[in-house]
Amino acid sequence: MHGITSYVFLVTIAFSIISFSYYLINSISSLKLKDNKKRIENYTYQDVTIMVPVYNENEKIFRNCIKSLASQKSKLLVIGDSSLEPYKTITEEYGGNFIHQHEHKGKRGTISNGMLHVKTKFVMFVDSDTSVPDGAVTSMLSKFENNVGGVGTAVSAEIKKSSRISYCSEFFEKLKEVMFRSMLMYGSVMVLDGRCAMYRTDLVKDFMLSDTYINNRIFGRKSILAEDRHLTSYIINSGYKAVIDYNVTVVTVPQKNLKLMFKQMVRWSRAGYFYFFNELFNGAYFKRGIFYSFEMTYMYLFPIALIFLGLMRLNLIFMHGIGNYIAFEARHTVSLLSLNFAALGHNFFLYTMVQALVILGLALFGIAIASRIAKGRKLRTLVYGIATLLMMLVASMYGLFTIWKQNEWMTR
Repeated sequence: MHGITSYVFLVTIAFSIISFSYYLINSISSLKLKDNKKRIENYTYQDVTIMVPVYNENEKIFRNCIKSLASQKSKLLVIGDSSLEPYKTITEEYGGNFIHQHEHKGKRGTISNGMLHVKTKFVMFVDSDTSVPDGAVTSMLSKFENNVGGVGTAVSAEIKKSSRISYCSEFFEKLKEVMFRSMLMYGSVMVLDGRCAMYRTDLVKDFMLSDTYINNRIFGRKSILAEDRHLTSYIINSGYKAVIDYNVTVVTVPQKNLKLMFKQMVRWSRAGYFYFFNELFNGAYFKRGIFYSFEMTYMYLFPIALIFLGLMRLNLIFMHGIGNYIAFEARHTVSLLSLNFAALGHNFFLYTMVQALVILGLALFGIAIASRIAKGRKLRTLVYGIATLLMMLVASMYGLFTIWKQNEWMTR
């Protein structure tokens, strides 16, 4: 078992170098991204319809959402997905229009139905558990250059000191922000988060009313997953950019417990893998640039690579016995700690140095994430982030192996 076998080393070293590159590029690019000071003044809040689909939402959370949207002064349209009161009363209290949809259609079907009532140049989708800051509409409109088809926002979780889940959710949001800021440096992001995003109506309306969107199918089964990813892919494939206005941060309510958060991550993972494979095989990645392709490939192949490396190591254990394998690893670890490079051997020394690079890359990535977290909550968010990363990894693997399953629209 000398050298632990060339194949394990070569694969591990190659993957480690790729991982270091991924962490380094994302960290530096996300920190370098600066707000484009150019402002487009061609549109006003009157050019926007804000649409909110609601299904059995908590009354207090829904009220906070509608109150924040009423301050934008745009036309407000709430679609009750088989839900009527108290949502109708609250909507009308704040000057909005309420449409009661008797049949439960899920978010995808509900916002598609709502598009029949949109007459403005822009439509903004907001989830019923999301609060939007003052001036959000005006700021997002200023990002609509001629080649921009959709604009998203930064997202933060509502933090409660007594809620560990809120810190886990905040870490997850800031992790995504680092990756999305990096992608934005080189063009478009992969998805405009459905919790708050604005689109050109004439670009998306016909598509959202089409059977392709309404009856989206994955592996032959109708899917309600990832309507925002589907919409973003459509505008990018239509030749437009999807950008994010980081001057606007919306606040969303996290899930109540780890079980619901894990289910949410699995749902996102299933949809993510479908669109990854779909866009990879139809050649969409090559049209979106080298960095976009690299980012997406690493993001979705990382769990697969870990599984592969794990299986290779299990094979070594099966061939040589767990006792011999552990003794071999321990012997080389002692040699490393004592700086006995001659005893380590060339391959293991190279392997160890590359692993050190990965640790360095992770540290830089952690600094980039920390820079996005508000003061006073950095430490707790980063500590809970370790648990979040493990949950994300397990959810991603589980989502990959259950990609054909389709879940209903989740509520807390």
